[in-house]
Amino acid sequence: MDTIEQDYFAALRLLEDEESDLYQSLSALSVSQPNFPAAPEISSDPYNHYYETIGDATAPNPPPQPYYMEVLGREDHTEQVHTREAFMPEAGAAIMPPPVPPRRRILSVQPRSSLRPLSWDFTGKNLRMNTSFNLGNSTDDNWTIRLIDSPEGNNIRIACLCASTTTLMCGYPHNDPDCNTGLVWGRVFPLHASLLETAELTFNVCTPWFAQPLPVPTILNRTVLDFVQEICSLLDKPPSSAEQCLMKLCDSEEYLRNDEILGMYESVQKYHKFSLDMPVRIVQLSDVQNRLSRNAEDDRQPFHLNQVLRSACVFNISRLILQERLNCYRKEVNKLLKTQCGDNLNQIVTEVRTICNLLCGVSTVQLEEAIGAVKRITPAMLGPAEMCDTETVLVILHQALEKLLYIFFDNFHSDFRVQDANHNLPSADVSTNTDTLTFSLAALYKLESSWLTSLDSFSLSCSLTYGGKDLCEPITSENISTALSIGNRIRCTRMVVFPIQVRDLPYESMLTFRLQGSKQGKSQELLRWAVLPLYSNKTLICGTTLLSMSMLVEPNTPPSPALADNHRQPSGVILQVEFPELNHWKYERPVAMPGSVLFTEPCLELKKRIAQICEKHCFHFLTENEQALLWSKRHSCNERCCLLHLLLGVAPQWRPQDLTEIYTILEHWNLRTSEEALFLLSDSFQDQTVRSAAVQYFDRVSDAELEEFLPQLVQAVKMEWELDGPLVMLLLKRSLCNIRIAQHLYWLLVDAQEDTQYRGWFSKVMAALKHCCGRVLRQELERENQLVVLLVQTAARIRGSDKAKRKDVLTTEKWKIDNFFKGGMSCRLPLDPAILVTGLDMDACKFYNSNAAPLDVSFITADPLGKNVHVICKTGDNLRQDMLVLQIVRVMNRVWLQEGLDMRMVTYRCLSTGKDQGLVEVVPDAVTLAKIHLEFGLGGVLREDSLEKWFHMRNKTWENYEEAVMNFLHSCAGWCVATFVLGICDRHNDNIMIKHSGHMFHIDFGKIMGNAQKFASIKRDRTPFIFSSEMQHFITGGGEKPQRFHRFVELCCMAYNGLRRRSTLVLSLLQLMLGASMPEMKDLQDLQYVHNNLRPNDSELEATAYFTQKIKESMGSFPVKLNFLIHNMVQIPAKKPPPSPAPVQTGAPSTNIQEAVIQKHNAVKGKDVTFQLRVTIDDGFLISEKTFGQFELIHKQLQKHFIESALPQFPRWFKMSFTAGRKMALLNKYLKELFEGPCKGNEFVCSLFLDGPATTMKDPGSPSKPQIQLLMSYKDKKLSVMVKHLKNIRLPNGSCPDAYVATRLRPDPHNSSKKKTKVVKNNDNPTFNELIEYSNVLSLHDRVLEVTVKSKKTFVGATNIFLGERKMDVEEWYPLGNCPI
Repeated sequence: MDTIEQDYFAALRLLEDEESDLYQSLSALSVSQPNFPAAPEISSDPYNHYYETIGDATAPNPPPQPYYMEVLGREDHTEQVHTREAFMPEAGAAIMPPPVPPRRRILSVQPRSSLRPLSWDFTGKNLRMNTSFNLGNSTDDNWTIRLIDSPEGNNIRIACLCASTTTLMCGYPHNDPDCNTGLVWGRVFPLHASLLETAELTFNVCTPWFAQPLPVPTILNRTVLDFVQEICSLLDKPPSSAEQCLMKLCDSEEYLRNDEILGMYESVQKYHKFSLDMPVRIVQLSDVQNRLSRNAEDDRQPFHLNQVLRSACVFNISRLILQERLNCYRKEVNKLLKTQCGDNLNQIVTEVRTICNLLCGVSTVQLEEAIGAVKRITPAMLGPAEMCDTETVLVILHQALEKLLYIFFDNFHSDFRVQDANHNLPSADVSTNTDTLTFSLAALYKLESSWLTSLDSFSLSCSLTYGGKDLCEPITSENISTALSIGNRIRCTRMVVFPIQVRDLPYESMLTFRLQGSKQGKSQELLRWAVLPLYSNKTLICGTTLLSMSMLVEPNTPPSPALADNHRQPSGVILQVEFPELNHWKYERPVAMPGSVLFTEPCLELKKRIAQICEKHCFHFLTENEQALLWSKRHSCNERCCLLHLLLGVAPQWRPQDLTEIYTILEHWNLRTSEEALFLLSDSFQDQTVRSAAVQYFDRVSDAELEEFLPQLVQAVKMEWELDGPLVMLLLKRSLCNIRIAQHLYWLLVDAQEDTQYRGWFSKVMAALKHCCGRVLRQELERENQLVVLLVQTAARIRGSDKAKRKDVLTTEKWKIDNFFKGGMSCRLPLDPAILVTGLDMDACKFYNSNAAPLDVSFITADPLGKNVHVICKTGDNLRQDMLVLQIVRVMNRVWLQEGLDMRMVTYRCLSTGKDQGLVEVVPDAVTLAKIHLEFGLGGVLREDSLEKWFHMRNKTWENYEEAVMNFLHSCAGWCVATFVLGICDRHNDNIMIKHSGHMFHIDFGKIMGNAQKFASIKRDRTPFIFSSEMQHFITGGGEKPQRFHRFVELCCMAYNGLRRRSTLVLSLLQLMLGASMPEMKDLQDLQYVHNNLRPNDSELEATAYFTQKIKESMGSFPVKLNFLIHNMVQIPAKKPPPSPAPVQTGAPSTNIQEAVIQKHNAVKGKDVTFQLRVTIDDGFLISEKTFGQFELIHKQLQKHFIESALPQFPRWFKMSFTAGRKMALLNKYLKELFEGPCKGNEFVCSLFLDGPATTMKDPGSPSKPQIQLLMSYKDKKLSVMVKHLKNIRLPNGSCPDAYVATRLRPDPHNSSKKKTKVVKNNDNPTFNELIEYSNVLSLHDRVLEVTVKSKKTFVGATNIFLGERKMDVEEWYPLGNCPI
């Protein structure tokens, strides 16, 4: 015992001998005691750090670290920081002298017998907790509670995010040229090699060495560097100079990497698709501008999360008021100790109550008992003994108040906190914890007054779940009477015991609390709910937990820490839960043991069975028997015969003891496709090791592929267990290295924060992203945000105005947008960070006359050679669904391109920027099908030739027209497949767009998954997809080229089967978006709809027959035309719009007619008069003679190819004079209008006037031979015959037959093998695509397939096919004989 302790206990003995004055002097002894440990203050100056320079890099020195870095640098930071009880001393600590002498006589304040016993133990080691107070001195510091800044966050979860983000940025310094170029690089997507073999494109190249652009045609199967070297050699520059140059697009700030293939760039593919010349610039590296790179200042900037968040999710109680009340409390305590008079005891209690009220009324048992002890002290002058007891009670009160403050700020997010106190509980492995899960429901705070008056009682139900499935039966604490309320709180103290040992709980277990109210005679009503993860940061939850219960609708997705983060704002009802606090129970995740599981190759029968199960793609669609079978044969499954997400999804248990085998399977597996990785990131898989394996796969994919999957990955962040989880860190890492990903992720997070249940979680990820972006990019994103706000405000005002005043509103509001660009301001578009705009084309801004009145804004790009960019700002519609559909269609197109199938698809960018608002890219030179119909009048939808005539007017040459036909054929086939698979409805003619080049695409995807609009009880969408008779008429040239329809059907079936082979990819993209708050994509039924449309159990031949049938259902459907007509009647303007002008023809042939004039008329020959026509062309003129009848015949030919309203009126006979001069004048007027109008430069018109109307006729003596196309396959003793097409079949009288095909498999002794197709009526080139199957065919040797074509009972043609001599699985045309076999 040291000297101080000896003196102390000597004083105690003297006190017992009635020397009270000696007690007073001894109590003034100065005993050195440790103060509360305090976290180091964080400097408010972000640059107050030491740095050392190594070469060109600057790296931070260790000494001045932020607080979270110091915390996380400790060996066990969870014990140091993330604890709530900070008042227990370490075991075996030295005994310190107590602050007051032990009492042997009864206190004079009040008899001990009348005191209620306290839950706080004042004896033994707990008494030593008070030794941090030097009551002898009674200095102010002993009673001071300071609030300190917490810019990096006030709990371990946020501190880990700050630390991990800082560490990540240290790994990618600003002077690393590979990850910080500051340039927007073009997207690169691989194509099938066959698509690049003959692809060519003309580049208009601007260089710093030559004033005029150089048109340079080139193949696309070469690198960018190779092309730049060619440019340099053309301009007599050394080839080595090409390495110091970059190629940039003129229409944007997009740069192309020198080592990539030209044809792999998405932008190059776009220009090649539309056959446009591509304007580019060659830029020297030293002249590159508009960089968005990070700098040294960004590397030095510390990550203070709360400063980035601002007020987004920070608890907003006034720090000044709280600190003021704490100071008042300190003053009152010091006053009592100084005067030794209890007159201000009530004031101390009042100050403590005021502090509790500032903390939402939250209190603890210890604090309430301490307040009760203070109240029992006599408010009078206190003698030595009374003073001793008073000081003890004050110490207990002070420590209980500090504990309350620590609990409150540890549970609720704030940018300040109290100083931490060390609390070293012993650590233990949770696998040794055999206790059952037990906790106490302590209290409810901030209950609504209406509940307390209208309800009889409350009940609290508790659910313990993993992945949304109950681990135990829910437990309900009932009959919490409202009569127990004190103010708006109830202290219930109900114990909850789940009959499961803690060590058997999965790490990702969640608790769900539901507060229900009941009134006599009525069923219980859900009032509030909250969720809580049992584990965080590998530590089991302990101590006191406060949860702000949510009043939002409880989501149907499994609970997660992201959802629990929503309960970290002290608003609404607050639930207090007490967990045992004896140890820090640490969770150590099991590891894989490769030698513990023996994997065997499955037999052929088992492999088939597993393959059949895997055809369902999603384990939610598996039956219980299928799940049990798959798990029982898990050791025979591998990546060649099974899908990993199906195998892991059917695992019956995820307890810690089951994880070793699961992890061994995971390690044994080789993830090879993005769809499997996406499924592992869905809410069906919460195990963090499994999810980490999926993240590792995405860490290996290209930036372009990762960007395409960003919407799904952002949704997957909801299921991350920590803010600094592997998925979040992957997204931040890629954002550091790629500006496209950073910007796309930013806007996805902006939109995701509209989901209020996950807003807090996403806002913290957003804060980390902003820190990683650097100052320049961060400012650019803020400018984008300001521009979007302006656009949305303008669009909303136009939409909210009367239709008659909308033009005036637009005129006023567009000036505000234009003022945004004043002073040289530039901004990148949220749709594409490569598009840098510097102003607004005021005259081109407009709005559309629809219910949403979307705003069309034309922006001026920064490059002088760039074209204006049009963007639609839409309000009032949820664009998330449009984003998803367009993303899926882009993925479909890339699947087809990788298989060598170019469907010439047109897609556009769409971005949701908030609730019911967003931006849409405008595809240039595109009009709606409704507008085309209206050019023919109201009855245009009923015409068959509307598309054919419209395209003739827009394409001046036969070559352009034929190319437009093929573009339409391919793109229409692709969109037919896409709209069918996704069940896209509301397909009226205003939602179908067509470009002059022939490309067709769809817009407005508000109705998907087959949710068609109804008129009364009748669906508006009556066909599987839109393929109308006018589309077929255009493709086949009015039936003259039926083989094109055969090609259309083949393309549809090839695209459909190609997509079916990647069904898992489509379903994985959709499943991750089920919880994205889309009106038509909400649950597994929607996923099942797409799954059924993909028909995974069908063979490719069966799928071909199925989709061909869907094409036939869509053709010639009158309800489609009726729907178009009704829509036009509703939308038609008061005045018929003029026909849209035809595009200006560039590069027209030399035979284009410049002028056509009738110079004179000749003598009468019988009744006809000949007119001398002078036709001026580019290289001279021609003189020809034509009669009036020939001019009329030419006009009739023009009427077949052009819209009548676009043609000048031909002179009518009743308007003409009988004189030849009058006829000549009227014909000259007609010719002038004709060649100054839409027919100017048209090759077809020129040929009519130069060569005369074509009068070609088919030679009846040499008809084409009839043929049939078959595809046969033989597998597992089954012969499958796909009857595909017939061509050139006619009846003996020359008419078109009602054809069908009958087959027999010879020899057929029982005459039982006859099978036939359905009838295709009135078609000489019918398409069947019907499957005929023969089972139990043991061999094809000596077997003959007899094929007969008939029309009703009339023979048309036949052939015999010797199967033993034919190759299977090959499409082949067979000639048909003209007599029965």
